[in-house]
Amino acid sequence: MPRLFTDDLVAVEDGNYPISPKPKPKILIIDDDDGVREIVSMLLDQQGFETVEAADGKTALRLAAEIHFNAVLCDNLMPGMCGTEVVTRLRARPDTAHTPIILSSGRMDTLDESILDFCTYLLPKPFLPRELAAVMTAALATD
Repeated sequence: MPRLFTDDLVAVEDGNYPISPKPKPKILIIDDDDGVREIVSMLLDQQGFETVEAADGKTALRLAAEIHFNAVLCDNLMPGMCGTEVVTRLRARPDTAHTPIILSSGRMDTLDESILDFCTYLLPKPFLPRELAAVMTAALATD
C-alpha cells in the first residue's frame, strides 16, 4: 500500500516540540514542453514534493549527477535524446540505478518493449492530477 504523506512536522519523542519539517521528496521532471513541466511541477509542489525541471535529456543527466532525486518523471518523445535513452543511461549509473523512474508518453504505442524493464511505471499522457499524485506516491513507496 502506498505511503501517505500527511505529517508536515517531525516531533521529538515526547511529542511536544516540533523540530524541522520532513524533507520533501525531490523529483526530477524531464519534458521538452515548458507548459507541461510548469503544470506538473505546480501539481507536485502542491502535493508536498520538491521539483527540479529539465527541458532535455542532456540537462537531466547533468542534474542527476549533481543532485540526489527520490524519483524521476520523464517524457518519452523529446528532440535530441529521447526518454528511452535517458532512462537507459540513468539505469546504467550506480547512483541512479535504483531510483524510481516514471516514463510518460502521449504515444504509448511507440515505446520499445525493451524499455519496460527499466521503468518503475508508465504514465500515459494526458493524465489527471490525481493519477500523477498516485503514481508518484506509489513510485516513492518502492524507493
